[in-house]
Amino acid sequence: MMQPKNLHDIDAFANALQLSIQSTIRSVNPTSRNELAIYLEQQLPNDRGWKYFCRIAPGRWDDAAGAYLIANDVMSPSLTSFLLLTRLQPQQMQKLAELDPQYIPFVTALKLAPTAKSHTINTIQDAVRAVFQRIEQQHMTLREVAEKSGLTQVSISNFKAGNDIKLSSLLKIAKVVGVKVRLD
Repeated sequence: MMQPKNLHDIDAFANALQLSIQSTIRSVNPTSRNELAIYLEQQLPNDRGWKYFCRIAPGRWDDAAGAYLIANDVMSPSLTSFLLLTRLQPQQMQKLAELDPQYIPFVTALKLAPTAKSHTINTIQDAVRAVFQRIEQQHMTLREVAEKSGLTQVSISNFKAGNDIKLSSLLKIAKVVGVKVRLD
């Protein structure tokens, strides 16, 4: 059985959600069935933020309770930060997903594509520049990239220095930092 969420986390989530929608939240409470109940004062019919939220955090409306119910595990620190950072504004959501791949699932659930910057890479230096620019944007260390990619830190350092690497290694690094690679 999943542990109920910490009340501090629930409050932070409720505040982030309230900043992102026009409808007024009355309360957000855990239920006995490992769900969170979101009670609204009034659901505004043209509340785009609420509609986006329901697509990001699928749940069900419980008429008897007068609440929207979501699974306990849907409320996560990354969802809370996504709400805080974007206020569910499409352009901000796309930009955030571009900068940090952890938010791509939220943007994908809304059928919004992250704003993609296309770079033509002709040399190893172009590849190094594109990959390490993304690593810097995400405030990752070479050690983190190595751990997440399954490569050694030495391999990644050699790549950063401009040494040639195998395509399979480049693809592993690109996946970790959220860079899509297309070969023509």
